[in-house]
Amino acid sequence: MDWARRIELFTVVVASVVAVVGLWYSNVQTKQANEQARQANEQARDDRALAKEGQITDRYTAAVGNLGEDKVDVRLGGIYALERIMQDSRRDQPTIANVLATYIRTHAAKPPGQRPGRPG
Repeated sequence: MDWARRIELFTVVVASVVAVVGLWYSNVQTKQANEQARQANEQARDDRALAKEGQITDRYTAAVGNLGEDKVDVRLGGIYALERIMQDSRRDQPTIANVLATYIRTHAAKPPGQRPGRPG
């Protein structure tokens, strides 16, 4: 085999090795980028969940505060706000049901002529 042929063969082999290394490096970079994107998506999802929980807590606090107001329309707004929170957050349903039941028990009008401790 003459020198020109050997140089051509060597050039083809080097080019092939460079191409294979380039493909491997691109694959590694793509995997790293995909992993970073996955982590960013998870972080964004966690951030959204945390923000939602904070918003529900703020709404809950305001609604319960409305139950203690003197104006009937404000108290009614608090009740409706708690109802909406119950629809939005399954986790808070038992707590809200307890709050509303306690509110009803403590604020329900007693029938006239009934004294505390005696059945009517």
